[in-house]
Amino acid sequence: MGIPKFYKWIYDNARECVHPTSIPTRVTGPCDVLCIDMNVLMHRVVSRLCEPPESFFNTSPEVVSYSHEEIYELIVQDTLQMIEVVSPTKCVFIAIDGVAGMSKASQQRRRRYVRTNAPTHPLAFPFDRSHISCGTDFMKGFVEHLNTRLTTILGTQLNISDDTMPGEGEAKIMTYLRSVRYKSVCVYSVDSDLILLLMGNVVRRPCTKRVWFLRDALYRFIKEKYLIMDMSMLTRYVASYGNVLDFIFLMSMVGNDFLPAVPSIDIDAGGIEWILHHLSEDGDRFMTLEKFIGIARDMSVDEDKHLYSIYMHARKKHIAYPTLEESVKDGSVDVKRFKTLHATKYNGYIVDAYYEGMMFVYHYYLHGIPSWSWQYPHFYAPILHDLQCVQLGVPTYKLDAPLSPGQQLFSILPRRSFDLVPEKYRAELDAAYERCQEYFPSEYCVDSEGKAEAYEHVVILPCIPYATLVREVVC
Repeated sequence: MGIPKFYKWIYDNARECVHPTSIPTRVTGPCDVLCIDMNVLMHRVVSRLCEPPESFFNTSPEVVSYSHEEIYELIVQDTLQMIEVVSPTKCVFIAIDGVAGMSKASQQRRRRYVRTNAPTHPLAFPFDRSHISCGTDFMKGFVEHLNTRLTTILGTQLNISDDTMPGEGEAKIMTYLRSVRYKSVCVYSVDSDLILLLMGNVVRRPCTKRVWFLRDALYRFIKEKYLIMDMSMLTRYVASYGNVLDFIFLMSMVGNDFLPAVPSIDIDAGGIEWILHHLSEDGDRFMTLEKFIGIARDMSVDEDKHLYSIYMHARKKHIAYPTLEESVKDGSVDVKRFKTLHATKYNGYIVDAYYEGMMFVYHYYLHGIPSWSWQYPHFYAPILHDLQCVQLGVPTYKLDAPLSPGQQLFSILPRRSFDLVPEKYRAELDAAYERCQEYFPSEYCVDSEGKAEAYEHVVILPCIPYATLVREVVC
């Protein structure tokens, strides 16, 4: 998912950078390489298969089922269609999610818990999307099918990084792009994290003349099939406000797959505009602690106004936000009151940990993952008034070993999805479960305060520490 609502913000505010089209080559011209974030494409196909039939038009509705082999082939057909419409001249690079770092695995775990417990339509194809996880038999079969089918068609033009290689698809794409030189690149995904990853690539690798970000046009008001974003043009748009690398760093405060959003920074209430107007004008220099403290101090002056904008937006949309509602008095927000109420949701001092997380994401966007074991240990972010008081200094990260596929499955799957685990891991994971039951609650809390969409809710699940996984799960 990346950064919810970020793409829509770009479409609304930097429209000149986004081109709706059904024929991508009319926009991009010939591209040297097409990079495909394969897990995104897999979920797109599965979403289509899991849509319930329209029983109003179907007098004898039945559940339509698909074998794994049929699903594999449908994904391959969508992949071939993607290759045909982009027509890369030199290479097709396909990135399949491998083992993720703990920073992302904890988010994957929460998402799978919510999905597993979500109600389903009785006529929908009952496919557990946790099948699309590194290490499952489903993924092993898919990779074999994909290799066989595409190698026959593309030959040496094909380059696949499968799920046996650690790292997420987006990170693999960036590692690949940093290692090669092409004049034009087209990247397919719907993950908005890739926008910032590609923006960093444009700034730091100007040898690539054109970079395009391709995604499905999921908005109902767009008739064309695809949206193509010109990353060079978008980078120039951000640069017109100030340092692009500052923007990449500060966007972590909007929230992403690694960190929760700072309460006063909300895309729907002008959060990105607020960030853009506080970028430094020091060229493309990297973020430092001193620079960040200065920006946070300047932004915090208007924190009450932005909290009030969020309050008004929530009222307009009929979204309950008691913490903020109780902080409003005489048409303004009492930030101290809001801070006191917000702080009841977490224990202790979280400012340094959040800044450490921002630096982690910054390094991930520009260089690659700095640590496989690091994860943000809290469910909430501090307010801006507190972020100007960072005391951490320069964070250091330990580039330790990634988890094994069995350890990853144990860390992200709910207990009821253990049947997806390959037979060779199952006995070990069952035994580890008996030793780690405190990390698998039968009930958990979901905080929906201030958020309308389920994907924005805070899922309160205990994180399984990296050291516990390495010690207790030996497979």
